[in-house]
Amino acid sequence: MRRAILFDWWGTLIPGKSGVPQTMDPEVVALLREAREGGLRFAIVTNQTKTGATATVLRTLGKYDAGDLFDFVLASADLLIHKPDPRIFRMALAGLGVSPCEAVFVGDTPGTDGGCEAVGLRYVLCDRATGVSADELKALLK
Repeated sequence: MRRAILFDWWGTLIPGKSGVPQTMDPEVVALLREAREGGLRFAIVTNQTKTGATATVLRTLGKYDAGDLFDFVLASADLLIHKPDPRIFRMALAGLGVSPCEAVFVGDTPGTDGGCEAVGLRYVLCDRATGVSADELKALLK
C-alpha cells in the first residue's frame, strides 16, 4: 500500500529548468491536497545547490498555497549530500516513517533521481518540460 510520494523539485513539481519563472500546476496542487487529506504523505528531495535552497522551495510552495502539503524538503545545498547518493533517499524515507515498498520517487533525471532504486524505491520518470502532470499524479494516487 502506498503511503508516501517523494518528489524532485525542478522538472517535476516545477516544470522546465532551474532559473526560469517558477509555476505549479493548480490541478496538481488540488490533487496533492486531496491525497494529503486522505493520509498520503509527501516530501521533496532536490539537488538544489544554492545556499538557502530549502527556504526558497518553501517560499515557492507557499506562493501556490502548497506549503502545508509537504512534510519536509531535503535540499542538497543544505545537507551536502547529492542525489544519487542513497543516504538522501534513506533520510527522506526515515523522515516520512515509511519503507521503500510504501513509497515512490517521482523525478525527471534518471542519472540522479534514479538513485532512489538503490534503496528499493520505485522510480517514476516524468517529462522535464511539463513536470508531473495531473494525469500522471492521478495514476500514482490510485
